[in-house]
Amino acid sequence: MRRTLTLTLTRCLKAVTDTDTYTELMEQTMPAIASLEDLKAAQKDLLEAKDLNELKAVFKKWRRIGWKNICKLWLEEPTPEQLKGEGN
Repeated sequence: MRRTLTLTLTRCLKAVTDTDTYTELMEQTMPAIASLEDLKAAQKDLLEAKDLNELKAVFKKWRRIGWKNICKLWLEEPTPEQLKGEGN
């Protein structure tokens, strides 16, 4: 399980470190299907996680909003409103 989480996090970090690729992906992606309330609640839970076990629990809890959305929210790249297609 730890290896899977590590690989997932590594992929997330790699995707957002390449600024050109990230910007291109953000422009091409469709708005998140998850509700704005779910996106905000997931980001709040992600940012409040204090250790790896709490972070794993949050990833499991919110997996229905999608791994990419979870990673983006955790890294605070786009806001929940931007993911939903309602923000700038």
